[in-house]
Amino acid sequence: MTENNHNTMTPQVDKKRKILFHLLIAFATIVWGTTFVSTRYLLADGEGFGPVEIMLYRFLIAYICMVAVSHKKLFADTWKDELLLIVTALLGGSFYFVLQNIALTDKDVNSSIVAILGSTAPLMTIFLAYFFRKEKLYKTTLIGSVIALIGVGIIVFYKEEQFTFKIGFAETLILIASFFWAIYSLLLEGLSKKYSTAFMTRKVFFYSIISMIFYLPFLPIDLKVHLLLEPVFIGNLLYLGVVASFLCFFIWSCGVPILGSSKASNYLYVEPFVALFAGALVLGETITIESIIGSILIIGGVALSQRN
Repeated sequence: MTENNHNTMTPQVDKKRKILFHLLIAFATIVWGTTFVSTRYLLADGEGFGPVEIMLYRFLIAYICMVAVSHKKLFADTWKDELLLIVTALLGGSFYFVLQNIALTDKDVNSSIVAILGSTAPLMTIFLAYFFRKEKLYKTTLIGSVIALIGVGIIVFYKEEQFTFKIGFAETLILIASFFWAIYSLLLEGLSKKYSTAFMTRKVFFYSIISMIFYLPFLPIDLKVHLLLEPVFIGNLLYLGVVASFLCFFIWSCGVPILGSSKASNYLYVEPFVALFAGALVLGETITIESIIGSILIIGGVALSQRN
């Protein structure tokens, strides 16, 4: 991994390399699908770590790993780029995961629901690319968006065997987090033309950790160091920090420049199904018919929107 030379991919990227990154991005999203369960374990129904502490430990572990392989280049070439890296880190790192973790503290919301609503990020990425980059918006994208939105409506509004047209706090947080991830993906794609994957990933972790100061007035941090002596807690933290953050963020940062932000984000639809079954197998969460129908509609809509 080098950090002094930025990416020099030509338009004619080797086909085998593209296939490799399709597989790697798919692997990353499968791992991320299981992180909802892992985070629920760490929350431990209020007896474990808090939402901010989980993000702090997770990114601290990931940052230590990242520094080991990328430590020469300290700052971006311009202050404008450094500011963009800060914004990228806040949106795709700090805010995204803290909002997601807060949503998971809601005992009435299954971990799979968090993942299902999170899969709307690819659609948001497409529309943001249309409005800000003037990328073409296809008919299939519009049809797919309507289908996906119907799925979101079922997940959000269908509760206790009836439709209640009131969106919950947890669901709102998840949709906001998805919007942040969409912006993060687009910013990352732009920065990747100038900077190496290792450098950008390290900066995301670093500024996410620094952002802890924003949360102190609202969510005081209790590190609960004694929990680090318990295997289930340290094991899940290492999984989130080393595998889900260090490894998968690096894979994502490599894959976005090669596949494009829209195509890479398309793989996020794998997360809901992984989370759905992982939650049922590990946490004993109930797989409801509305969650299955909603998942199929969201994922089908997202998949259709990518066809052009």
